[in-house]
Amino acid sequence: MTPPEPTRFLAVVDVGSQSVSVAVYPLEGERPLRVGPRYKVTTCLVQGPQQYPATLDALQDCRTFLAPLEGAYEVVVVGTEATRQAQRTEEGRRFLAQVQGIFRCPVFVVTGEQEALLCALGGVLLRTPTASGVSGDLGGGSLDLAHLKNGEVQSAWSVPLGVLTFLSQGYQDIDRALKTLHTHLAEVPWLSGPRRVPVGGDFYALGGTWRTVGRWLQAVATTRPATEGLAAFQDTPYGQRLRVRWALEQLDVLARTPPEALEHHTVKKVRKRAESLPLAASLLKVLLEVHASEGLVIEAGGLREGVWAAVTGYSLIPQPEGGLRVTPPSSSSAQARSETLRRLGLAATNQG
Repeated sequence: MTPPEPTRFLAVVDVGSQSVSVAVYPLEGERPLRVGPRYKVTTCLVQGPQQYPATLDALQDCRTFLAPLEGAYEVVVVGTEATRQAQRTEEGRRFLAQVQGIFRCPVFVVTGEQEALLCALGGVLLRTPTASGVSGDLGGGSLDLAHLKNGEVQSAWSVPLGVLTFLSQGYQDIDRALKTLHTHLAEVPWLSGPRRVPVGGDFYALGGTWRTVGRWLQAVATTRPATEGLAAFQDTPYGQRLRVRWALEQLDVLARTPPEALEHHTVKKVRKRAESLPLAASLLKVLLEVHASEGLVIEAGGLREGVWAAVTGYSLIPQPEGGLRVTPPSSSSAQARSETLRRLGLAATNQG
């Protein structure tokens, strides 16, 4: 009797602007079901070279975390806004070479547009293949947006401002931060100006900071009369959907809440992110208003799940009208898979 083939795994290492993390997924299956806990350490890499040593230490810990799977996994290392900044200096390039040495594989430093595509793929379209609206991932160093229509990505855009860049540049003054955000959003053609299109649909909020805002909203709903709480939240197969009017009212409250008041909140993650939540709530409120969203969906997936999808054979197929439609591995040709990896910055020729 032939023994069964051992399960193979994909380890996705995210060298993020705010933290580094690694999550492990089976290489087979229709969904990126994480195996065991992920490993995550806050390193604030976007703050510059002074954070390189701590980030390298954390990445070495990620390698140690993967040791029990040695010989049974493939690893993909992806860098976002902070690594894009690192690429511009000699010191930063030496840092990226050290990261590559830890994992003995390429470091794929994706562009802002590629990051937005990966987040939309892993955070929204794998779960909701007919989604319409806007996906937005708020990270430590960037805000990555994608326009979705009937399951197709129409356009992707990245704003080089995240929670940590706002805070480190003295934007605790929320009015000043919002003015800066509006200036950047004015450059997004499908959200403003004469080329604005009626996007419609829901706003899909991605990233740990907005997920924590979602936990705060959930806590608020549980303290209100049952009728109000039930009306505010709608469970769906892909996440929790909130009525926009109710969400906007509560986000306005959170935006005006002093961080020190959140440090005593009953939810641990809210206490941990107390400094950034009022700002994050303000940014989300602006995007819901600019987009004229019909609903707010707090999503659990994101970039790492998008990497899993691309590596396991999901393809983004160009459509005659100009959008990109997700195609499952069973319907994707080898050429389409290869082109998708190139489009997403995960082909060997894209390595950092």
